[in-house]
Amino acid sequence: MKIRRRRSGLALAASSAAIHGFALAAASSSTNLQPREKRLRRVGGSSTSLSEKLESLGITSSPNTPKTENKLAGSYESDDLSVTSVTSTASNYEIPDIPEEISEFVRDLPPAPLAPCPVIQTPASKSLTLVLDLDETLVHSSLEPLEPHDLSCRVGDKTIYVRTRPHLNRFLEEASRNFEVIVFTAGLARFAGPVLNLIDPNKQYISHRLYRDICYIKGGKFVKNLNVLGRDLERTVIVDNAAEAFGFQPANGILVESWFGDPDDDKLLRVLELLEEMLHLFNSNDAANVKQFIESRFEMEKRVLGGLGKAFYCQPRSF
Repeated sequence: MKIRRRRSGLALAASSAAIHGFALAAASSSTNLQPREKRLRRVGGSSTSLSEKLESLGITSSPNTPKTENKLAGSYESDDLSVTSVTSTASNYEIPDIPEEISEFVRDLPPAPLAPCPVIQTPASKSLTLVLDLDETLVHSSLEPLEPHDLSCRVGDKTIYVRTRPHLNRFLEEASRNFEVIVFTAGLARFAGPVLNLIDPNKQYISHRLYRDICYIKGGKFVKNLNVLGRDLERTVIVDNAAEAFGFQPANGILVESWFGDPDDDKLLRVLELLEEMLHLFNSNDAANVKQFIESRFEMEKRVLGGLGKAFYCQPRSF
């Protein structure tokens, strides 16, 4: 594969369609899988409505659960949850808007399919796992000429033009020191593989690569079921620019703004700060949990389900 590198110029061309949008597979799902709203059950066995589910997450009400201070500094206990307060070292992180149609899509998803045989057979190389999207999260790539572009390569009779998000190299280098890095993209392996070869040519940062064929497909949208990784989801975080992509496990997701070419973008640095904050928490607390960390910072599950609406600047919450 012939690789050419070019410096970015002063002006950005209009964004072209990302590679992963060139072909959509037909959606398929089992007739036995029921939407989330229908599968939620009370202890007594009766169905729980979507509004009750949202209320249970604190969207329509804010239950005042009694809390008592634990011996561990910064930690509190309630009857059903023990979480550690987060002292923010990261700058406020802006969550992009999640359109109502995406929330409706996620609410209508079936339960996340189990994966008796994970697609990754080797044990995790680090205690924490970081799952990254590719297109519009780490890079913007196109089969149409992009001017300026940072990298390019030939695949058959086509040329892939790639812009790399600012601070990408630093992000991958620093994240891979403490996290097992997995790229899980909805792109086709034929195109996404060569792009990954460009940004990680020596395969020193990215431990595993998963492509479109591993995604769950519904209505032309691609959902990344983290169960297929064979990793502990309490120690797994996914960073993606599409909320529906982590719709099966919204409590594990950090939503990042889509990137097409802004040279002043610094979102990867902001995500890196969040990861460092998360790492500090895990190093200081054996009971730390990725889902609790994300809940304390973002209330992401509520946002993906559609209960909190507009974008906001996250502030760490103490429990």
